[in-house]
Amino acid sequence: MGLIEIHPRTIAKARAGSPSAQRRFLDTPDTDVEEALPALGEEHPDFAAMVATRVTTTTFYNNDPQQTLHVVDYEHPVIQ
Repeated sequence: MGLIEIHPRTIAKARAGSPSAQRRFLDTPDTDVEEALPALGEEHPDFAAMVATRVTTTTFYNNDPQQTLHVVDYEHPVIQ
C-alpha cells in the first residue's frame, strides 16, 4: 500500500474569517509511492502561515475496502 496526495490542494476564505486549506491523501494498494501524512501543527507546504489542525480518515473510500482517504485541514494558528 502507498500513500499519495490527491491534487489540487484547496484553499477557502470565509466571509468574516481566516482562510483555511485542505490536502487529501489516498492510501491505496495501487501505488508503491509512500508520502508522509502531515503531523498536527506542521506547516502547509504552500502557505507557511497555516498549520495542520485536524486529520479526518475515511475507510472504504469509493466503496473500495482497500482504499482509505485522509483529509488534512489547515488553519491559521491561534495566537494567545
